[in-house]
This record gives sequence, C-alpha cells and structure tokens, in this order.
Amino acid sequence: MVIIPHVFIIFMGMLLSTRTGFEVFREKPDYTVLTYLTLGFLIVGGLVFGPIMQKYAFDAYWTGWPFGKDLTDNKTAVAVIAWCAAAVALRKSKNPKVWVIAAAVVVFVVFLIPHSLLGSELDYSTLASPEGAPSPTP
Repeated sequence: MVIIPHVFIIFMGMLLSTRTGFEVFREKPDYTVLTYLTLGFLIVGGLVFGPIMQKYAFDAYWTGWPFGKDLTDNKTAVAVIAWCAAAVALRKSKNPKVWVIAAAVVVFVVFLIPHSLLGSELDYSTLASPEGAPSPTP
C-alpha cells in the first residue's frame, strides 16, 4: 500500500520538475504554481512515503546524512532543498527563473544516481534459495 503511491508521487515530482524547468523558456512563463506543485510532490513522495518505504524494506526511516551515507535519502534531501530555494526565490529574487532552472537541473542530475547506492540495499546473500540450488552471490 506504500510502494505504489511512493513511486507514482516521486515520478510526478520528477516530471513536474522537468516541466517547470521548461516553463521558464516560454514567452510569458508562469512557473509559480508549477514550482509549488513540484516541491509538494517531492516532499510527499520523497520525505513522507520514502521513509515509510525505507522502514518497511530495511527497518530504518532515514539512512542519509547525518545518520548514514545512503545516497537515495541524501539526493531526495538535495532535490527538496533545491526546490525550496526556488520557491523562496519566487518571492525574494528579482530573477527567479535562474533558481527554477537550477532546481530542475539539480533534480535531473540527482535522479541519475542509482537508487540505494552506498546505502540500504537488499543483501542477496541472506535470501533463502530453493533446496539444492546454490545461494545467489552478487
């Protein structure tokens, strides 16, 4: 019941991030609502459902900084911080376009990092194998 909303919402956040980044290139861009939607989806998908998924899979809510080195948790935090900065720039900056583009690029780069790299990964050696079959080795 957690994996489907987590995957759907986080992918929507990534899609909205890209869409919002492209919005700045329109003749009369209106990226305010898109910025807040992107931030909202990333928060709910990554910082709400992500830790719940992590708890079910690995019995820990957060294994990124400062508690560990899991890049999935860290990259989610970086993506959310980037869009928080873009959202603040909408109100405070004279040129929020730069912040929106930067946040979209950050999310694009961050999600190129493989999931669970340097952190919580399935330990295949602990899986039970069928009788007589050799135990899988990664």
